Amino acid sequence: MNDDTQEMRKKQTEFLKEHKVIKLTGTIDKEVTAHVKRMLDRAIDLKINALTLEIATIGGDMIEAGKIFDFISNFPGTITGLVRPFAYSAGACILQACHIRQAMDNSQILFHNARFIYFSLSKFYENMREVNQWAENFDRITLRRSRISPAKFEQLKKLDIPILPHQALSYGLIDQIVFAPVKKTKPRKKSAVKEYDLRLVGEYELKNFLEFLDNMRSENYPPVKIYLKTSTVMKQMIFMFYELLKQYPGHVEVIGIEELINYSLILMLAGDTRKMLYNTKFRLEPPVIHWISPQLPELMTKLGLQIVKEQLRYWDQYLEHEYVSRSQMTPKRYRQMLSADTLYSSQTASQLGIINGITIPKHLNQKK
Repeated sequence: MNDDTQEMRKKQTEFLKEHKVIKLTGTIDKEVTAHVKRMLDRAIDLKINALTLEIATIGGDMIEAGKIFDFISNFPGTITGLVRPFAYSAGACILQACHIRQAMDNSQILFHNARFIYFSLSKFYENMREVNQWAENFDRITLRRSRISPAKFEQLKKLDIPILPHQALSYGLIDQIVFAPVKKTKPRKKSAVKEYDLRLVGEYELKNFLEFLDNMRSENYPPVKIYLKTSTVMKQMIFMFYELLKQYPGHVEVIGIEELINYSLILMLAGDTRKMLYNTKFRLEPPVIHWISPQLPELMTKLGLQIVKEQLRYWDQYLEHEYVSRSQMTPKRYRQMLSADTLYSSQTASQLGIINGITIPKHLNQKK
């Protein structure tokens, strides 16, 4: 074990002792399984009887997920699973092992049928049997702990689409929704500003961003400056980044320095201070649902239509509320810009109160 690994594990133990939290992030594999096992053993050694497992994963190896499931089930204390901000696939299965199942109010959960993309062809059939066995166990336990019928649960898995916390709660797939407290930025002594370049909104960027926020927590939440350079995003994750930034206890400055489309503009609204470069452009877009299932026509059942309609309505209301409440836009103006499908300038953003400053490079702002 090298010095960096030792230092990282020391920090993880200190974090566990102080916050009673274990983080499950990234793709589930042997390394993640070993981490969860190590931290649970550490919790037993420290006589921690109640802890929280924070889940942020798109899933991974179902066999490894089964091992984590067993580790949680055999823990002598109480484990609260908290989806923060998403639990997809094997991550949703692991959530069902927790004694209390919670989800943040803007998180997402995805159940679907097991896939075999992680295994070599030579062991395909052997792994397929083992994965199917684990999947059947997960399904059995999930149905036992929920209010959803086997037929509806099978439809839900075939739909292959993330569901929202209120939908999961209605089916009994979680026990509680956790609402983030209203952010209150406290005055503090002057401290160095920490910077972060947000380039691509996706799973790996989210993992890095969560690690950045954990480091900021250990430094008592210093002011942060986020350079927003993204126009390529996974739309179902953009709201997770937004909520994480909006809830940050310290001062947040967001600077948009490239074209902001595909929902990335909303990240500007998370800042206490919001700026754009003088030549930055933006566009408002209506909510859409990314449906990746190749069987879409056959799966557009009554349940599928209900879930999609609920989600579109939810995100539509959510986006309008955030833009209207955190800028000077009226609902009417918001709707007009939404339907215009037009690129607007940073000057327009300033006039509408989306930003409160325009940045001009020094060399363009100096008299010769």
